[in-house]
Amino acid sequence: MLKIVKASAGSGKTYTLVMEYLKLALRHPKEHFKNILAITFTNKAANEMKQRVLEKLEALSTLSEKEKHLIDFLCRELNIETNELKIRAETMLQAMLHHYADIGISTIDKFTHQVIRGFAYELKLNMNVEIEMDTDNLLTQVVELLLEEIEDENNNSSNIENKTLSKALIEFALDKLEDGKSWHIEDDLVNFSKNLLRDDTFMHREVLENTSIEALTKLKKEIRAFIKDFEKRSDDIALAAIKLIESNGLTEQDFPRKKNGLMGYFKQAYEKGIKYENITNGSSFHQETINDNKWGDNPNLHAIKDKLTEYFNQLTAMYAKEAQEIFLAQLILKNIFPFMLLHAISKMLKSYKEENSLMLIGEFQHLVFSEVKDQPVPVIYERVGSKYSNIMIDEFQDTSVMQWHNLLPLIDNAVADMNECLIVGDAKQAIYRFRGGEVKQFSMLPYIFGSDKDAVLKEREINILNHQPELENLEYNFRSRENIIDFNNRFYEFAKARPELKDKDAYANHEQKNGSKKTGGNVIISFVEKDKDAEVDIRLIQTEKYIREALAKQYSQRNIAVLVEDNKTGAQIASYLIEQGLNVVSPESLSIAEANSVQLLTTALMYLHRNDDLIIRANLLFSLQRNFSPEFDVSKISTHGSRFTFEERVSKVIHQPFKSSELQELRLYDLINKLVSLFSLNLSNDPFVQFFLDEVLAYTQKFTANIQLFLEWWEKEKKDKSIVYPETLDAVRVMTIHKSKGLEFPVVILPDADYSTISKGKQAWVKIDKPYCKGIKEFLLPVEKKLSETSLASVYEKEKEDSFLERLNLMYVATTRPTDLLYIITTAVKNVKKVDSEISSLGRLFHYFKEQENPKSVEENSFEFYEDNTLKNLTKEPDLNDQITLFQVGENVVATGDSVLQVRTNPRLKWRQSKLDDIAYGNLLHALLSKIKYADEVEKTVQLFLETETQTSEIQERLLKDMNAIVQHPEIQKYFKLPYEIFNETGLSIGGDLKFADRVMLDRTKNSVCIIDYKTGEEKAEHKAQLENYKSIFEQLGFETERAILFYTQTKHILSV
Repeated sequence: MLKIVKASAGSGKTYTLVMEYLKLALRHPKEHFKNILAITFTNKAANEMKQRVLEKLEALSTLSEKEKHLIDFLCRELNIETNELKIRAETMLQAMLHHYADIGISTIDKFTHQVIRGFAYELKLNMNVEIEMDTDNLLTQVVELLLEEIEDENNNSSNIENKTLSKALIEFALDKLEDGKSWHIEDDLVNFSKNLLRDDTFMHREVLENTSIEALTKLKKEIRAFIKDFEKRSDDIALAAIKLIESNGLTEQDFPRKKNGLMGYFKQAYEKGIKYENITNGSSFHQETINDNKWGDNPNLHAIKDKLTEYFNQLTAMYAKEAQEIFLAQLILKNIFPFMLLHAISKMLKSYKEENSLMLIGEFQHLVFSEVKDQPVPVIYERVGSKYSNIMIDEFQDTSVMQWHNLLPLIDNAVADMNECLIVGDAKQAIYRFRGGEVKQFSMLPYIFGSDKDAVLKEREINILNHQPELENLEYNFRSRENIIDFNNRFYEFAKARPELKDKDAYANHEQKNGSKKTGGNVIISFVEKDKDAEVDIRLIQTEKYIREALAKQYSQRNIAVLVEDNKTGAQIASYLIEQGLNVVSPESLSIAEANSVQLLTTALMYLHRNDDLIIRANLLFSLQRNFSPEFDVSKISTHGSRFTFEERVSKVIHQPFKSSELQELRLYDLINKLVSLFSLNLSNDPFVQFFLDEVLAYTQKFTANIQLFLEWWEKEKKDKSIVYPETLDAVRVMTIHKSKGLEFPVVILPDADYSTISKGKQAWVKIDKPYCKGIKEFLLPVEKKLSETSLASVYEKEKEDSFLERLNLMYVATTRPTDLLYIITTAVKNVKKVDSEISSLGRLFHYFKEQENPKSVEENSFEFYEDNTLKNLTKEPDLNDQITLFQVGENVVATGDSVLQVRTNPRLKWRQSKLDDIAYGNLLHALLSKIKYADEVEKTVQLFLETETQTSEIQERLLKDMNAIVQHPEIQKYFKLPYEIFNETGLSIGGDLKFADRVMLDRTKNSVCIIDYKTGEEKAEHKAQLENYKSIFEQLGFETERAILFYTQTKHILSV
């Protein structure tokens, strides 16, 4: 049986998934979990689900009171007593921990890779093929190779194909210039080439690969001839009419409506042709003259009116019949050059992959699809199908059409064998259409999307329907307060009624009930007027205002999220908020490459590589000004002269000798460290430099470590390099709505909630079986308004419908993130149209909704939807994370205090010794204990250590024995188990006073902590004082210290403080 769960935002989707997973796993023998395949779409989601399953099993094995609802559910579903459930949970937990790799909770890409690897021989795959994860980097290399090849062949031969491609590149660049973009086309070509990775392009790959440049060149000529013939016939009729008028001594002034009259129509038809907006039917003035016989009093005009009427009817009939085809021909003609480029890039990509034994991760789905699409019983799933009897799919609305059709045979097989399968999703949160998603796939379940056109799909649909699928709607929201839920219910009910929303099923039963029973909450919508001449965008000012308002209500900065449509807007907002003194976490604020200190180091490397480049010299001086001495005026320092002269000037600025000849002798990693010292960069207070050094070190271990190659590598990789921040960092989160999916925040601000309901830049494969396109049956065209004037208008209308739904879904995801407060900033509507007029932006939708609801006006153009006093001057319970930050990154322990990142760096200890003295062994034991959170991680931690450090079996056995003795010690073993949240080697900062504790166990349910500090030597009074200090920090913050323990690792003696 297939169970379909519709899980709206905040409805406990993950909890439901885990419940269903445990129901299946615990119903059968202890290792049945190996037969359950649970598909998710991100590694984070897969890891979270695994963790949740293990946590719940741990709780079930002790019959924890906190899990009473789960215990009752499982006992009822499995028809067993609680003691039996406890025994099964204990057995299952141990089996999972011992066979962790066999837990079938996986991303769809990982699962597909597993299938492909299992059938590599049958699929004739090279076993040495490498999987390329970075598609952007690969496409960049391919585009660069293509540009080089075109340039070389243009210079050295008369290759017609490359001459044509050269023209295509020029046309492509000119189009970008017309759109206001740079003529540097490399990035645009890379973005354009991403069309090759789309699922629908895979369906048309033969057309793309087999359509030669020669055929496209011929097509271009044929279409031009077709358009020219039409234009000539049109011009002949218009010109005949004009000559007739003039031969009778008439001018525009002799016609009713003067230049807007009928002679004006013929002149416009001759001069503009199809570009004339009234060409098809004429204007109301022209219709009035013809249909109402209003020709005026001039007898000469009356003498020729019948002939002019004939000419007019000939033109309008001609355009009415043929204009759509001409518009389509023009659109195809305009896109032949881009199609040529896509063909060339596709050809180059295929060649590059073959030469380098590469395969793109996205191609896994294409390979599987090729095997399963026409097979009722796909051979490729024979082995997998026999292993997995239960299939679960999470976030189904994000599944592409191809992915669903690939997974469907497994569902079909499982259902046919009377096994349970589960699909969980929410059509309202489908926001990944650019990945090939289709909202209707979920909203129409259990019916299969595309089954009306495919016999195999129809057969699978019938099988699923015959086994009585079950539909369940999770109607309770456990995330948000009552008023947030009510606002969303009202707003999306209003939106559902709009004529623009064609797929009403997506928002069927969208209303939610308050599951948390939390009352209150508020929503404020602000309609702002954009002023292009304003020094600061009003949206930025309003965003800061609402942040300050939330802070005044006792929310911390980390409780606030600013959600934006795109990274560009996010970067602008983040920069402004930082300037206003707020702490901000955003992709840009954490980017290593954006840090001034790192830019100084990379600019210095550029100078060392090309010390005669005047621009690089100037950049180095400006970087020094930002980092080293803001007081000195770089404009007064000359960049000219020899390198010796220039370096003397730099030396005076940094007060240390700066000599490129000496620096260039150093190895890359040592060179960076030397530059850090020369520029007086503070490693202890600058995590960006520390992370940059880590990247340099990692690079030198993999690649040739010279300056030029490193700079080339850094230019390609830097966009993905950022420092890792903790969830507890007290800073406003600025992120895209896509990134916020699955998250929640007490306060959410939407600063640009005016999204256009029509997406731009979409491309679609269309059938063009036209006489003027001989030999070309399918083509890739941009889905733009011009398409609505062609015979393919239905493609444009479908895009409008899908785009409106996608944009509405994006807003749904955004407005369902807050628990307490929602601030919406959108553009004021100036020209108010009727409510039933077509909506072109969500800002207008909010305006119409406001008009309907009539909320209270709190200030000019700002409206409050609820009078809620529960959040005014809110006094919150003490929260450890509001006042103390605990986190780690790699071997560096990072803590925050007074909003300043502080990094404690320890030199990498060298353990490669045949024998360790007591002190060295104690340090090693201490280091490995810092890697362990729970007792079952001991063996894995030691094994990972031994993989990187050579050690004797004697030391290995000693480590395992001592570490197990510690984690299993009767007095502290419970602190190495759930439900404690563990922080090892933890930085504690209060008022800027930084302390470090070995192990902190946090129990959020009791708001309490337990502290353990390991000691290797003899007992000393200062140890106790140190622990008292740690204990005091937590107690000052109002948290109960459950226990503070000194553990002496040599004697295994415990001292409680």
